[in-house]
Amino acid sequence: MRCVIATLITGCLMLPSVTAGLAEAARIHSTDPMDWLIQHVCANAADQPIAVDPYGGCPAGSHERRLRLADPLPYFRHDQPGPNGDHPNGYQRHDSRPIVDVHTHTVVVANDMDFDYTAPYGPMHPGDGDGDDLYRVVDGYATAGGTRDGGGFSQTFFGPDCRPYGGWILFPASFLRSLRPGASGRGIFPIRGRYWEQNGEAWPGRCEPDRGFSRNTLTTWKFVPDYPFGGHNGAPIKTIDAIVSTHGLPLHPGPSPHYHLERFYFTDLYGLTRWEAWVPSAEHVKPADTCGGAIEMTYEGTSFTLAGCRDWSVVTLNNPPKPHFPWPYPVANLLHDWHFSDPQMTPWQRTGDKSEPGTEIEWHREVSRAPADLRLSQTHVGVRYLEIACGRACASHQAIYQDVPIAGLKPGAAYDYGFGGVVDGNRDGIIEVTLSERDQAGKELWHSSFDATVKTGYRGKKAVDSVYDASLMFLETSPPVAVEPSAVSLRLSLSPRDPVRYDILDTWLMPR
Repeated sequence: MRCVIATLITGCLMLPSVTAGLAEAARIHSTDPMDWLIQHVCANAADQPIAVDPYGGCPAGSHERRLRLADPLPYFRHDQPGPNGDHPNGYQRHDSRPIVDVHTHTVVVANDMDFDYTAPYGPMHPGDGDGDDLYRVVDGYATAGGTRDGGGFSQTFFGPDCRPYGGWILFPASFLRSLRPGASGRGIFPIRGRYWEQNGEAWPGRCEPDRGFSRNTLTTWKFVPDYPFGGHNGAPIKTIDAIVSTHGLPLHPGPSPHYHLERFYFTDLYGLTRWEAWVPSAEHVKPADTCGGAIEMTYEGTSFTLAGCRDWSVVTLNNPPKPHFPWPYPVANLLHDWHFSDPQMTPWQRTGDKSEPGTEIEWHREVSRAPADLRLSQTHVGVRYLEIACGRACASHQAIYQDVPIAGLKPGAAYDYGFGGVVDGNRDGIIEVTLSERDQAGKELWHSSFDATVKTGYRGKKAVDSVYDASLMFLETSPPVAVEPSAVSLRLSLSPRDPVRYDILDTWLMPR
């Protein structure tokens, strides 16, 4: 039996209806929602994570706790292996860890998802960082605020007050005091999903409190003891108590309803441990074969077929524990206009001699209206990006850059920095990415840099097909930055090294 002592989060705005079974819970569980959102680790006597899967219990002399902000990862989680020995480590990696929201100065939950994971866990390769979910606990609820994936682009789930969270409710904190077989609850919460990236908007997207909200979507949650995770294509079966949250059923569907359910399985061992998508069986979809378990179910009187599934209960140990990979999260980004939605390009500058034509870097704010980049747009605008190129010749001083005031930044912090982008053409190119400290006169006091080899496409896509789908992610982690007494800014700069045209999708500077 596993027990975690934690602080109860209170302050529910809406009290859900809860139906409790007669049997007592077989386990003692945490009443802190963060324990159900962040994966747990075994830590030694010095409280440092060790390379152990906590599912089997922590060794003598160690204890279980959830992953903390500065912790390295003692294990990675991934989904079920493929058939016939293919992809023995699964197709997708998934880790649930805490990060800091630099806008609210609160801890939120980051779910890193590598959609093209194919190799053993080595150094980060271009293309990582293409999937994530963001959860937080607020007003007494665990709630999803946004997501990004290889096919769905970036979207925000607004609550009724237009905060970028609070609409997609997962479960209430108060439910954690009632975890016994048969415990369940339900609610209807106004939600608005906004595909801000395909709308050409700045994150988190536009929201008006009285427009665009769905107010008849049902969310249910229930406690399922000893749920059998894994077991697909030879993966081990792990029975773990779970909170199962289901979202998406319209209570008053239109004449031609097209909808699906999404189901999330949270455990106080791994955080989000399994995800499912279900469609009405009347649509006759081919059932998903990526997980074990049932492929048909009845929910609220309607028959559904499993259309998609990921079960991230398989663990690969890291001995010694590894620092987490750099991963792009809007809530962690210190840059302004990092997706180039501002027509004036106000925060960005470019180097070069304005009096001598051809020495300044060329830049043009553009929008991709390729069908794939318009598919989910609610405004029919498309995906914003910045096209940059050398002037008459590539020179080391040519760059675009943005300065972040150093006042308020934590001394000695490291930073994840870089960009996402693609070459618009038939020849690869190199961009030097630099993070530097600057004084009032712009003099460099310290720097860290890396070279990014930007390809002409990714996943078989080129910029003409979709700037989003074709863009690779290039992120590195800087050494700790010792703030110099005369430093006034921390600068991110991108300097082309080859005479090709680069489409810069987004830019990132995030404290580690």
